[in-house]
Amino acid sequence: FQQFAKPNVLSKDPDVNMLHVFVLGDKQPVEYGVKKLKYMPYHYQHQYFFLIGPPLAIPVFFTIQIFQTMFSQRNWVDLAWSMTFYLRFFCCYYPFFGFFGSVALISFVRFLESHWFVW
Repeated sequence: FQQFAKPNVLSKDPDVNMLHVFVLGDKQPVEYGVKKLKYMPYHYQHQYFFLIGPPLAIPVFFTIQIFQTMFSQRNWVDLAWSMTFYLRFFCCYYPFFGFFGSVALISFVRFLESHWFVW
């Protein structure tokens, strides 16, 4: 919901808060150029965005951010429901694929979901 409350504000909007991976907008590239922050080859980011951006945005970055928000706001009911999803998922797929196979499956599903969402 923060992306709608404070759109394109670097410290508030999660859509543009992908520091050290992408530089977005008019301000970030200038700030990175002035500070000489060169973590990635930013002049090629238009080529690697769809390989790195969607897989990091939804499956990794947003999931971590959602859990941090639930912990910080002490929203234990939502945390319990989220944990039951992952528990049910691993109970269903662990016997077939093992732990790492289940993690790979949920990562792949989220990867496909994030590409569909972005497009």
